[in-house]
Amino acid sequence: MFLNEIITSKLDSLKKQKFVNDLFGDSLFYYFDLFKKNKNIIVVKDEQSAQEISYQLKEIQNKEDVYIFHEWDKLFYDGTIPSSDIEGKRIRTLFHINSCKSFFLIIPCRAFYQKILPPDVLKGSSITLAIKSLAPINVIGKKLTDLGFEREDRVEEPGKYSLRGEVIDVWPYGHKTPYRINTGFDEIETIRRIDPDTNHSRTDEIESLTILPCREIFALAKNAPEYKDLPIEDLYDLYPNIYPSQSSILDYTGDANLFFLERDIIFEKIKALKEELENYKQHPDNILFDDHFYKNKDIEPVLISEFRDYGEQYRAPVKSVPSFNRDFSALGEYLVSRLTSKNTIIISFENKAKLIRFKEILKEYSIDLKGRESYFTGKKEVFGIVSPLRKGFYLPEEDLIFIGEDNIWGKSLIRKKVKRVRKKLFDIFSEL
Repeated sequence: MFLNEIITSKLDSLKKQKFVNDLFGDSLFYYFDLFKKNKNIIVVKDEQSAQEISYQLKEIQNKEDVYIFHEWDKLFYDGTIPSSDIEGKRIRTLFHINSCKSFFLIIPCRAFYQKILPPDVLKGSSITLAIKSLAPINVIGKKLTDLGFEREDRVEEPGKYSLRGEVIDVWPYGHKTPYRINTGFDEIETIRRIDPDTNHSRTDEIESLTILPCREIFALAKNAPEYKDLPIEDLYDLYPNIYPSQSSILDYTGDANLFFLERDIIFEKIKALKEELENYKQHPDNILFDDHFYKNKDIEPVLISEFRDYGEQYRAPVKSVPSFNRDFSALGEYLVSRLTSKNTIIISFENKAKLIRFKEILKEYSIDLKGRESYFTGKKEVFGIVSPLRKGFYLPEEDLIFIGEDNIWGKSLIRKKVKRVRKKLFDIFSEL
């Protein structure tokens, strides 16, 4: 993460800008890292882009703080329904971000502009089952049906439940296993996880279980009684008009930063989608918000132009660093000369033991190897870090030199150990 901190210090000037251009490769994700303590919505062009951005963000952020709000795997007004898997993920995302203090929500543009169920409808829809609580099994079954769960003889996938005597099995979306709830005299006695392969319950018990709806249209008898007898395909053609109010993802996120990634492409896609809906003889405003609905909530988005991948990466000149082959006298002279030239030098070590050993060696040459915490003092000094960088490089425009273990010890020593540490080593900076 030390390299992350260096690049972030260079990107900090972009934090207050509303138009950001020429971000490419990892610099885009280090830019987002500046906002990790806030709520953030990143609008992208499609589902594939959302998956790619999510994967990259999880490399530098807490995985639990990165969400995707998926788009429906269907066309609007095509007479079909979304898959229960997609809807289960959407519901779970809405439920979590509504109470999070910081997150990154990646959302395809079709899903961002889509009208969705109101937060107050979702808020009161979850079921919480706890040991020793009163919960008649027939009441639990009815609630699960209302929330979109389908009853089966055996639970083999999310979104299903089974009911046998005083035992109910249920597999909520977002959970790796189903659960078995044993009741007696209308009181919950045990809640255990089930092994999906054997269908046997495990020995460990859990105190409580919260179950969310499977579908975005649920409990119609309560939420929209006039629609409760319609076929489910017709309901999705009417969605979200079946609810009293029409909400957007912004009603769940509150005061969040809003980013449009590849803004020109997004605006063109939404324009084309509205034209497509008009061909269905349906007014686009029935299902989508207008182009700038977020401005009604006093949100000013950050517009990020199309960013480039590694094929067009960093154009600044990069020079090589000499190999010293354990000649510490030559290395000491090199460090002194570079410090005189006002360069910052960062030396990478495979582990902390090597860093401590080398710190003692440098003392013989009157060089004090500083820790990473001293880097941002702005002084031109020599710093030691634990990092998998093997081969060093020199950025003359930044006055920054990285020295790797190949440069210090020579390649031969590293190659003898390559089988043991291969997973920790990288050949070039772009791999790191």
